[in-house]
Amino acid sequence: MSDSWEALSWPGRSLGQAIPALAQACGLTYRNAPLPSPVAQAGAPASAWSTWLEDAASWLGLELELVGTFYPEVEQMLAGAAPALIQLPGEGEPRFILLVGGTRRKVKLLTPELRRVHLPLQRLHEVLCQELERAREPVLQRMLSATQVPEGRRARVRAALLRNQLRSRWVGGCWLLRYPPGASFWNQVKQRKLHLKLLTLVAAQAFSYGGWLLAWWLLGRGALSGRLDPGVILGWAALLVALVPLRMLMAWMAGRMSVEGGGLLKQRLLAGALWLEPEEIRSEGVGRTFSRVLEAEAVESLTMGGGVQAVLALLELVFAGAILAVGAGGGVHLALLLVALAAGALVGWRYARLRAQWTGLRLLLTHELSERMLGYRTRLMHETLEQWHHDEDQGLSQYLSVSRRMDGVQVLLGTLPRVWMVLGLLGLLHTLVSAPASPEGLAVGIGGMLLARQALVRANLGLSRLIDAVLAWDKVGPLYRAAARGQEECAPGALVAPLTDSAEKGPEKVVEARGLGFQYPGRTRPVLQGAELSLMRGERTLLEGPSGSGKSTLAALLSGVRIPTEGLLLSQGLDHATLGLRGWRRRIVLVPQFHENHVLTGAFAFNLLMGRSWPANAQDLREAESLCQELGLGDLLQRMPGGLQQVVGETGWRLSHGERSRLFIARALLQRPSMVILDESFAALDPITLKRCMECVVRRAPALMVIAHP
Repeated sequence: MSDSWEALSWPGRSLGQAIPALAQACGLTYRNAPLPSPVAQAGAPASAWSTWLEDAASWLGLELELVGTFYPEVEQMLAGAAPALIQLPGEGEPRFILLVGGTRRKVKLLTPELRRVHLPLQRLHEVLCQELERAREPVLQRMLSATQVPEGRRARVRAALLRNQLRSRWVGGCWLLRYPPGASFWNQVKQRKLHLKLLTLVAAQAFSYGGWLLAWWLLGRGALSGRLDPGVILGWAALLVALVPLRMLMAWMAGRMSVEGGGLLKQRLLAGALWLEPEEIRSEGVGRTFSRVLEAEAVESLTMGGGVQAVLALLELVFAGAILAVGAGGGVHLALLLVALAAGALVGWRYARLRAQWTGLRLLLTHELSERMLGYRTRLMHETLEQWHHDEDQGLSQYLSVSRRMDGVQVLLGTLPRVWMVLGLLGLLHTLVSAPASPEGLAVGIGGMLLARQALVRANLGLSRLIDAVLAWDKVGPLYRAAARGQEECAPGALVAPLTDSAEKGPEKVVEARGLGFQYPGRTRPVLQGAELSLMRGERTLLEGPSGSGKSTLAALLSGVRIPTEGLLLSQGLDHATLGLRGWRRRIVLVPQFHENHVLTGAFAFNLLMGRSWPANAQDLREAESLCQELGLGDLLQRMPGGLQQVVGETGWRLSHGERSRLFIARALLQRPSMVILDESFAALDPITLKRCMECVVRRAPALMVIAHP
């Protein structure tokens, strides 16, 4: 690495100062707390540095996500990555570039002296990809010499050849710094600059209205004064033509805002769904969970679309009111517009109540249908044939009755613009009868009426969407609030530990429990009470007991899936408050029972390595394949056309019960924890495969607990 890059980059030992400096330079709000520098040991793996970076960002209330891309898209990634940390290739202590801004041509870096330096993007691209390109350089030079490419074109030809030859090579080492999904939504909006885009959209809309009004004012003034010469016509036409690209830009901006804002909202709802407690999901049942998913889709599109429509409608109404006030109708027209708006508000309130009732009935029917489809055997056992559809008939009858009333109110709400036109004409007629009006005043009054009608049409659409979004929010609100649970700060104990693999640590007490107890919320008796346990590195423990004795609850407590309600629980001498949830779950990994574990639709390698950073590097893939061979999954890899990259899951290659069990075991071992807990993971295996898997787990797990029935 050149001396210039040494001066521009931050050493790994200074990351404790680098991350807050980058956050402050990019305007991110973070927790004002000291961040210890990483304690690096010789030969610390890259995964350890990545883990420390993620924990450090979490300690500050931020998030660092490791990303990468294929070689041809590296420049595009760098141009839009800021704020980001980029690890420079090289041996020894890692060094990082702090990226605070970027365009297609230049990037802006933050140096250790807190200076902002602008560099050509190509220079950063070269230093990141130099190792990949250096291996191809001799072949490229021979090709360029043999084909006698002119010197002036060699750089472009060389770049094209590299893109073609390295198109499948992955370039990583980039961490994006941002707010986590559970952080303040307003802070996330500010980071994406959505509030500025909304203000720009409103300003563009105001400018568009101003230009439109000016164009028709020119034409109307010329026509009414009898001086409609070619210059006036040209000015009118030029203004209208100039508004066309502005309207196109506004439509693009509104769509872009809806996509970005909807993406933020969907990301938060997904994070909230992942942070729900198992009891919260089980208590709802499949039907209500499915209804919540449906409403989550609705709230994303309706909130953003309805919000933009409502803002634009409000702006149009302000313009319309100002024009009506100076038109022939004057105060009478303005008062009639307020009356129309008040009537629309009353009808909208009635529509909102009916819509809420209709939505509740619809979701109830969805819930009952889902539950009955899943529990049809219970219906056959406990209900007579005459009773099968009794509840459905009543529910459908009530649903149709509310639907008819809601549709009638919605039609009434849709007639509001027409009602306004009638009121506006009556107001204009009253003005003509009471006092003579100038042609200019009449033209302005009619123009204001038309503009108000357009605003009411837009307001009607925006109001309907916002009402639907508010009702949908009643179902997805718990998901939105649950995302904040993931904001638990990473404890400093996870940051001061040396950067090394857990497998390299010496003998120590992995877990210790004293007087451990747990009681489910709402229950009078604890499930577990007074449990005592001590497990050292290298020990193997078999936990047996009848069903309902608390074995799985103890496993959930030890692994951090549940928090004890009483007693003391330590891992390597540290408690939950010191390690934090991330640090605890990283040390003790649970393989839950089969019905509580899942295969996600994706590559087989992804399901194996989802506990590590993704996409996986070549070393991780080799380790995963080696472990699969030890667990007896080698035949499966040979049968699957894509091998480790074969898509599995509900829409991919179907795995048998035993193959899934071994996948779950491999997933846990590949996380390199200090302790592995297997909850009835061998129940679906034949004796030969069970023996093989047990030998593999005993050999690889630093500490092991196996839960089984006696």
